[in-house]
Amino acid sequence: MGSMGRLTTDKDIEDMSITQMAHNACYIKDGKARYRDHGMDIDARELARELLKSHAEGDDAFTCDEDFDRQMVKYLMHGLDDMEGLIAAFYRNIWAMAEIHECLRRYEGLGEKGRLLELPCKAGDMVYGVNKHDEIVPMEVIQVGAYSWKDGNAIQITCWDEYDKERIDYTDGDFGKTIFRSEEEVKEFLRIGRSRCAGVHREQNEQASGKMGRLTEKVLGFVQIKDCGNELCKETCAARDKEKDCNNCPIQKAFEKLSGYEDLEEQGKLLELPCMVGDTAYRANEGAEEPIIPMTVTEIGTVSTKTGAMIVQVMCRDADGGETRYIDAEFGREVFFNREEAEIYLEKRSEDVSTSTTV
Repeated sequence: MGSMGRLTTDKDIEDMSITQMAHNACYIKDGKARYRDHGMDIDARELARELLKSHAEGDDAFTCDEDFDRQMVKYLMHGLDDMEGLIAAFYRNIWAMAEIHECLRRYEGLGEKGRLLELPCKAGDMVYGVNKHDEIVPMEVIQVGAYSWKDGNAIQITCWDEYDKERIDYTDGDFGKTIFRSEEEVKEFLRIGRSRCAGVHREQNEQASGKMGRLTEKVLGFVQIKDCGNELCKETCAARDKEKDCNNCPIQKAFEKLSGYEDLEEQGKLLELPCMVGDTAYRANEGAEEPIIPMTVTEIGTVSTKTGAMIVQVMCRDADGGETRYIDAEFGREVFFNREEAEIYLEKRSEDVSTSTTV
């Protein structure tokens, strides 16, 4: 992904710039889409009702939210030639952008916390190396591992060299120097020289950034809202300004950034870590004198296999210095990432035991 800065923000509306306002005007609160601007923060349905009452002849009285949404669908059939259709399109824009904002906000939040890793490849991919005779050697990626500790992150790629019948381990820093994603990259490497090519790829790698289904899709080279298209945006803008297009639209930038995250997720190259090194985890000791033991996360590791499975391992250290390694299958059963979850688990286990004893 490109190194575009963060688009979503948790700032108060009064502290947002004009551009930040454009990216964050539509959002979700308590499960409902809302629209905000200076001096305004309102539920999307309520705003549409007020617009119908003030500017259109349509009915603004509805028995429930479902009744309102059905009426908006009917108004959409009018197109943008009358006010009801325009208000319905505006309402649809709000909830669509609110969902996109919420999804992008989650990705960006995880990225800022260091809990989102972009993998250079996945198990089963083909990569290419160069032997001492400058011959191209195709290799299959058989395992990808990501590791996190207090000093940073590291990604290890294990490949099978069919020619020499051996496993070879690389790190993500080797891409563009000793391992390549395509034969074309290897040929370029051999053509312009190892040292110069390594510098070019290093610069390219530095420019790369490091469950809800897809909200975007690519059509004819443009990113748009899935199953909806950008027509609802274009038509709404065109009703006010015939010269409007998507080339410089701030919303289009949000589409493109979210699409990048979704592309990586679909390719199996986006990894969400359950916690960070230094976080506190809690071990549930059912029936013990001290039922909940706080521990410090000291290391996080992941392994991607050819079957598509991703195994997450978390190393924790308790106050006595004892270390225990947990895998993701034990999250929510033996180890928890907040104390309240551990307390709820133990309480439920106690109730289950009491019920079983009574029976």
